[in-house]
Amino acid sequence: SIDRKKFFKTKIEKSETRQEDEYNPALLIGSLGHNLLLEPENFDSKFYMSTCTNPPTANMLVFTESLYKHTVSNMDENGIVTEEFSNLVDLAYIDSGYKISKEKVLENFTKPNKNNGETPEMYYNQLREARSRNLQICCVDDITIAEKAVNLVLHDEFTGPIFEEREGCEYFNEQQIEGFTVEGLEMKAMLDRIVVDHNNKTIQIYDLKFVYDVVNFKREYWLKKQAYIQGYIYWKAL
Repeated sequence: SIDRKKFFKTKIEKSETRQEDEYNPALLIGSLGHNLLLEPENFDSKFYMSTCTNPPTANMLVFTESLYKHTVSNMDENGIVTEEFSNLVDLAYIDSGYKISKEKVLENFTKPNKNNGETPEMYYNQLREARSRNLQICCVDDITIAEKAVNLVLHDEFTGPIFEEREGCEYFNEQQIEGFTVEGLEMKAMLDRIVVDHNNKTIQIYDLKFVYDVVNFKREYWLKKQAYIQGYIYWKAL
């Protein structure tokens, strides 16, 4: 909706690929929050728990992600890397935008953190393992933040009751609906939580949004991103 040319190239022509799986803390915390609230039993089938406290930052994160990208693009059908590691490093160094020497970057890549002994190389190896299994990698700090957010949701006077199970009600989480149309367009939707209240004869749908700026949620998310359209489509799906 923001960039039609980008949409055409990625979705229609397929001449460009989107880096949707690159580390994005806001999206990751949202995904973790959804999982912990609605389907914690499916955590292991969606996420890979890294032993790292947190991912690399700034240019090192770009370098690590780029190194992964070039590693994967130079694998054969058996998962064997067909390019020399030094050549992959050269490509990742160019992508990273570092101003320091390539040798210094590589030194920092393998250098243990003095506080926890972790290295960006550890994260890179676990990144390869996670994505080869189609899992989203998360670090210890990511889980901590998501758990705090979930705790706030469950104990808030407005959102808490949504997750309290009452007698006479049925609850359905993460319901994927397909095969319905809106204004002639075929659609699909994932409804986060549905509450069927047999006592009051009502059915209520809830869609969870994890955002960093709660104060400006209505203006900066609900209105700016036209999320009310999503709400209408979910109602039609139900």
